[in-house]
Amino acid sequence: MRKTLLSCLLLSICACSSAPQPYTIKVLSYNIHHGEGLDGEFDLPRIAAVIKKLDPDIVALQEVDVRTQRSSGVDQAEVLGRLTGMEKLFVPAMRYQGGLYGEALLTKLPILNVEKRSLPVPMGGEPRAVLEAKLRLGDGLSSITVLATHLCHEFPENRAASTEYIDRFLASDDAQPTLLMGDLNARPESLAMKKLWGRWSDAFAAAPAPTFPSMEPDRRIDYVLYLPSDRWEVIDQQVLVGEDASDHCPVLVTIRLKAAPPTTN
Repeated sequence: MRKTLLSCLLLSICACSSAPQPYTIKVLSYNIHHGEGLDGEFDLPRIAAVIKKLDPDIVALQEVDVRTQRSSGVDQAEVLGRLTGMEKLFVPAMRYQGGLYGEALLTKLPILNVEKRSLPVPMGGEPRAVLEAKLRLGDGLSSITVLATHLCHEFPENRAASTEYIDRFLASDDAQPTLLMGDLNARPESLAMKKLWGRWSDAFAAAPAPTFPSMEPDRRIDYVLYLPSDRWEVIDQQVLVGEDASDHCPVLVTIRLKAAPPTTN
């Protein structure tokens, strides 16, 4: 009898210790304007310094050049990963000036999987893509999905089609903790954003702030969104105004993934 009780107690302790625990991360969305600052200079160490100062766990970067002519053939994703000491991921949205142009992700978290998802552009214009990454949290058990993107700046129809695609196909699992980060080129009241507000929660709901242009922002187009709403708790949010490394403000959020609710049989 004692052995049975002891075995049950040990099993209970193991189950509790292996259950996913609350986990707090800092995430940053930053359109880096292909490395070009407000002074017209290409300065990746300056961008890396902004990132290191904010010390995020995950960074979604938009307008990233890889070996283009304008950026002197530099692989910007690789350089920023090295300068920040973070793992880097990159997916191209299109070919440009002899190289590639697209989305990058820097992360301190272990990478489980990465995919490129091409977005619909029914009105034409520049191709757009989503970097979809699955990352493992520190407990070694839980994972989160990060969707990093940069939507069309030309046509509202393209933006609306893209957000509908993201919501319907890329975030189809309501139970999977997911972050959507990037320059969506859409204001909160736009049709594109209305297609997201039904399920997605806004990390800046309590303190919305403009994000562009970087020195005197007057419009909000950069976002950190999350779902499901009951699994996340926003701890802090900041729009960093006055950084001259890019024409966009860095958008920083501290967010906690709460423990998963107990399953019922």
